[in-house]
Amino acid sequence: MALPLLFAIVWPYNNGCASDWIGTPLSKLTGTSELIVYGSVKEVLDSTILFQVTHQIGGEKADVIEIAKAQPDPFGGVKPAPYQTGQTYLLFLSKAKNNSSKLIWEVMGQAQEAQMPVSDNYIYFNDRYIEGLPVEQRKVNGVELNIQRFEFPLFLSALEEYKKCYQWIRRDDKYLVKQLCDDNQVTLYGKKSFVHNFLVMETRAFITSK
Repeated sequence: MALPLLFAIVWPYNNGCASDWIGTPLSKLTGTSELIVYGSVKEVLDSTILFQVTHQIGGEKADVIEIAKAQPDPFGGVKPAPYQTGQTYLLFLSKAKNNSSKLIWEVMGQAQEAQMPVSDNYIYFNDRYIEGLPVEQRKVNGVELNIQRFEFPLFLSALEEYKKCYQWIRRDDKYLVKQLCDDNQVTLYGKKSFVHNFLVMETRAFITSK
């Protein structure tokens, strides 16, 4: 097996994105998230939601978590649907910085790019563009949107395996990416679906452009 590789990627430490249209790199969202959860809105409160967790990647196991509401893109022409009980999402989360002893999570990135609706076995990409996927008009949570989508089971599998194959480590003002898999395993991973390959190529591009 090839030895693990460690690569430096220089970015300011913030939750911003390179472009309002392209969005935060999916590999960065996946690698730097403290918790990824799939589930549904259990209750809508004033500034937070209670979220029923069906499946999670990372973090301590929890059935219900509290999440600060993500704000829609203020420059977007069409706004996503407001939070309602029963809506299903995949969320990329980090711990909110607050003075309360209560654990509250926040959606990463800008606007709602890390809050992805899931419906009819598809995941929909808010505030994000993934080159290679068609943009189609779809009704998502009752709102007509021009949006991209992908098969949810394959997408979830890609995230889980990515976390096992790459480790993103924050050091001061930059990230280090450690490849945990050998090159053959990475090649096999990339062949599993469009998104698997997209994550490999995106990560490789950041490594080579450091």
